[in-house]
Amino acid sequence: MYFVFPWEKKLADYSKEFNEMEKSGLFASKDAIKIAVLGSHTLNYFSQLLSVRLAENGIPAKVWTAPYGQIEGQLLNSTSELAKFKPDFVLVVQDLNDVLGEPSMYLDFKQSEEEKKQAKAQVIVYCQNLVEEIKLNTTAYALITNFQTPHSTIFGSMEQKHQGSRRIIQEINLALADEINKHKNTTLIDLDAACANAGKIDTMHEKFRFLGDVHLSFRQSVMLAEEVLGAVISLKGKSKKCIVLDLDNTLWGGVIGEDGLSGIKLGQTEPIGKAFQEFQKEILKLHKRGIILAINSKNNYETAMQAINTHPEMILKEEHFSAIRTNWQDKATNLQELAEELNISLDSIVFIDDDPFNIELVKTQLPSVTCILLPKEPSSYPLLIKTLKLFDTLNLTEEDYARGKMYAEDKTRKENLKSFKNYADFLMSLNLTIAVKEADSFTIPRISQMSLRTNQFNMTMKRYSEADITKIVQNPEYKIYWMTVKDKFGDYGIAGACIVQIDKKQAIVDSFFMSCRVLGKEIENAFICKVMSNLKQNGVETIKTFTIPTNENKAFLDFYIKTGFTKKGKNNFEFNLKNTNIIFPKHIKWA
Repeated sequence: MYFVFPWEKKLADYSKEFNEMEKSGLFASKDAIKIAVLGSHTLNYFSQLLSVRLAENGIPAKVWTAPYGQIEGQLLNSTSELAKFKPDFVLVVQDLNDVLGEPSMYLDFKQSEEEKKQAKAQVIVYCQNLVEEIKLNTTAYALITNFQTPHSTIFGSMEQKHQGSRRIIQEINLALADEINKHKNTTLIDLDAACANAGKIDTMHEKFRFLGDVHLSFRQSVMLAEEVLGAVISLKGKSKKCIVLDLDNTLWGGVIGEDGLSGIKLGQTEPIGKAFQEFQKEILKLHKRGIILAINSKNNYETAMQAINTHPEMILKEEHFSAIRTNWQDKATNLQELAEELNISLDSIVFIDDDPFNIELVKTQLPSVTCILLPKEPSSYPLLIKTLKLFDTLNLTEEDYARGKMYAEDKTRKENLKSFKNYADFLMSLNLTIAVKEADSFTIPRISQMSLRTNQFNMTMKRYSEADITKIVQNPEYKIYWMTVKDKFGDYGIAGACIVQIDKKQAIVDSFFMSCRVLGKEIENAFICKVMSNLKQNGVETIKTFTIPTNENKAFLDFYIKTGFTKKGKNNFEFNLKNTNIIFPKHIKWA
């Protein structure tokens, strides 16, 4: 099925999908997250839309909607339906009338600066209290919307000159964003942007607003669901890492092998060429933000590279792609090879192609890959990339912005490896240098990000938010170690972390995870050895650890045995620091 924008589907389509998913038991599955939706107006069909959009993106969710007008009643009552539901997320869809009451009607009328200041302060205090109530009475992550600015005011086109309600609410939203950013386990959902993207004037919707107290139109509900979807993807560590792209009729119009360099449609000379070029620009923006790019195309390599490297209107160049498969083997096999070369899991890949056959082939053979069959109209390609929520991420670190450079350096490493007769000599030649330190406020975002996003070398698969990591850092019973790696080709940045709980002479490794980019060079061995050495210096005599097997980390479950740990039960391991030597890899240097 060709890609359909979420807002182009009908309410009946969503209702049908919801009923089918509910009947299948998806929402009641053990993996389903729980989301509670609170508001002062009718939100039932919004909740159905949200359930469907989350499920379509691989996140089954049981969404419970409180009776409208019961925000504080549900939060403050320890026996309320909300308390019994025990949600993972609480979404509060706000309305300015909830906060200011009747005075919100008069924001357009002449007010003193002091009155405006008081109104803004009242809103911020209300929202602060709301967040505190969620924290105090639930263990859920808080998702708080901002406020919708009106589509029109009594000042008409002179609204900004007279600084009416639209201007005041915009200022409130900016202040609210700053306030919410101060709170842990809380994210602002941009309701105003969602409503603006959907369109705020809808004659038909006005009828339902009066009949059923439905404040959000169907289209606005869809757009709000997209905002919540992006937040949940980020917070659950489900962000995708890599885009794999076809070439013909994907990055340019036409077939390079048949139309030739001058015959493909790309650039400013014609409308369709502009669309393909704009599509490339949007993909490049994601690449600069840390998304890996790769090519999977049925083409002759030389012909494809000629187009990429010499066409004057190409935005994406060979240097932007971390791995390339242009050949005549099937695209599912190519994708498996690309994942192995990039050292990433298949479920972190988004495959984009214009051919229904290739999309169906990959969906069938590699169901963990997210597949997108491009819309029939190329003018929709740029909008597709702009509105995808699959790459939303909670934190952006220096490692994200440098990822393209890091993968380019890794290509050089792999080329260099070919000149060595054995792997040990290659490792010695790298001049690998590792630094291991304890976590601080600067490194908390990156450590949290790795815990949320690493799957292959993640021994326990525990996920920690920034707030979780901050609490652990502040707990004297724990130590969090982090590691940076560099070699003669470049700097990997912060590439691993180890969380250890210490009880006198015994330590338990709670979590041990590393970036896939550094695996295969015995860096993981060196890191755990350094951690053990530090613990030994601090009086620890025994280290206990465990693994939680998954499909993603199964290739590394023998790691502890290889490092000298003794197996104690099915997935438990132990190292006696008192009687066992710690053997460091010889090719690793320490900073």
